[in-house]
Amino acid sequence: MSARSPRGPIVIDTDVFGAEIVPGSRLVPAYDPIIVGRPAFISFQTATELRYGALRRNWGPARMLKLEARINEAEIVHSGAELILIHA
Repeated sequence: MSARSPRGPIVIDTDVFGAEIVPGSRLVPAYDPIIVGRPAFISFQTATELRYGALRRNWGPARMLKLEARINEAEIVHSGAELILIHA
């Protein structure tokens, strides 16, 4: 296996994608080397889960804007056989 990681698109799950907006998250340093600089794809379900969690926790306007900016950085894709295959 090559020591160099691939730099193509990446499908990111909810916990990892949302980690950047969680203060003190341990996921950021663990996953940044894999994610940074790559086009991000998230499932529509990930966008839904992040928004639901924020609304349920009554996030304020500034934090909601940060969340929306984070979601807008990614391409949101809908479920289907191709996404499932890529994600697997």
